[in-house]
Amino acid sequence: MGERTVQNEFYAYYVDDVWRVSNKLTLTLGFRHEIPTTVRDTAGRQSGFDPALANPGANNLPGALRFFGERIVPNYYGQLSPRVGLAYTVNPKTVIRTGFGIFYSPGNATQIGQFPGRYNAGFTFPQAFPNTSNGRVPAFNMDQGVPAFTGTLPNRDATLLNGATIDFMNPGANKAGYTNSWTFNLQRELPGNFLLDVGYVGSRSLRLPSGLENLNQVDIGNLRLGNLLNGDVASAAAVAAGIRLPYPGFRGSVAQSLRPFPQYTGINNLAQPTGFSNYHSLQTRLQRRYSNGFSMLFSYTLSKTLVHGAGYSNREIDAAGGAPLDTRNRDLEKRLAPFDRLHVAIASWTYELPFGKGKKMLANAPRVVDLLAGGWQLNGIHNFRTGAPVFIGGGGAIPLFAGGNRPNIVNTNFDTGVSGSDYDPGNTSLQRKLDINAWAQPAAFTLGTAAPSYNGLRGYGSVSEDFSIQKNFRLHERHTLQFRTELFNAFNRVNWGGPAANLNAPANFGRITSTDPPRSIQLALKYFF
Repeated sequence: MGERTVQNEFYAYYVDDVWRVSNKLTLTLGFRHEIPTTVRDTAGRQSGFDPALANPGANNLPGALRFFGERIVPNYYGQLSPRVGLAYTVNPKTVIRTGFGIFYSPGNATQIGQFPGRYNAGFTFPQAFPNTSNGRVPAFNMDQGVPAFTGTLPNRDATLLNGATIDFMNPGANKAGYTNSWTFNLQRELPGNFLLDVGYVGSRSLRLPSGLENLNQVDIGNLRLGNLLNGDVASAAAVAAGIRLPYPGFRGSVAQSLRPFPQYTGINNLAQPTGFSNYHSLQTRLQRRYSNGFSMLFSYTLSKTLVHGAGYSNREIDAAGGAPLDTRNRDLEKRLAPFDRLHVAIASWTYELPFGKGKKMLANAPRVVDLLAGGWQLNGIHNFRTGAPVFIGGGGAIPLFAGGNRPNIVNTNFDTGVSGSDYDPGNTSLQRKLDINAWAQPAAFTLGTAAPSYNGLRGYGSVSEDFSIQKNFRLHERHTLQFRTELFNAFNRVNWGGPAANLNAPANFGRITSTDPPRSIQLALKYFF
């Protein structure tokens, strides 16, 4: 049928203005209206799952393939983004700032190219050329051309994908994810060219691409059937338990028969806007403005980020990388973000040595001396971070076409007490970060009681220092040659990766098999003109 032609556009209208209300108060207002249109096929060749359409191949059960035409979901015109900011001057050295804004991020169904090869059932056909001679005779000769296509397209059969996986576009996927962001800062000028900034920064993000909605998950209450879920729906045990065929001619397991749409083995619920995240932080910054060749910046952040299936995939997965345990109880998936760090401190500085032309020392030195002694600069970045969350897995199989299980929580004494500096993968008494006795396997066909994450369940923190030494050779007016040496993880510190956390593999549970990259040195030569 040829290549599909897809198009989408993006429109934005905005206005910003600043008013000085008084000598001490400044008000900033802004407004933005965005219209990120959804992808459309100019030839009208798009199809997908309709959960309300009767399926004639499944005794008219709801759920069949629908042919949508140019657009699967309509455009959304309600993306309004107001912004407001206030700055109040307490005195010449003290300013209070606060602000709020709504910000949208293109995604879900508004991002072109996100779903290549999707939503085209009935308009494509993978024609095969089988070879029945075990390779002795070619399937066809290239010099004679590819055999003509023998299928029939388009095929507008609503039952086309029965017994297979079908693509579904969430009706709310035309709405992009957005973030409500707010800040409150106190800035104070200090002696010695220092500036102190202390503030609270928070945000709440909604409608993020996620996987909390699993349309074809078996109800969690059916776990009472135990191993019968894995049996054939036509078996004597299934009949005795009162399990009925969902429609005449159905073949499959009891679990498959109990799915909301048993005619499908899977529903790719793409671009569902079901995820959200919350971020709260105390952010401090102490900055020394550039003076006498020296500047520095120290920042410290105390923060917490919670996610709820937020922004990790366009398939049926949640924030930890697996399908939700129970799509009808999505609160089970609320957890710390994998990138969450409770404490982060970063110090950076730059120092230009006071030698050479224009400096305090050797300012009038001969050109040869200036070439050797002048133009030196030292830079450093120091990083200190607490550990990332650890997500414990384990438990028996849950045959509901949902996510993996979790273990039971026994106590919150997660750590073995082995510190990061003492950890030794070659010493049996010092090779485990986590204590396996804090968890236990749940009973068969039950969900574990452990939460997805705990604030006190984290890997080791990390410390690293990066330095650079650079020398600028001023050759002539606008011509400069720069030689730079950069040292990453300069002191070659060992920063451990995350520990193994699958209770179903007890031999490695709590052990760490990876580290951050060791020290590396990079040399660079750059010519400016």
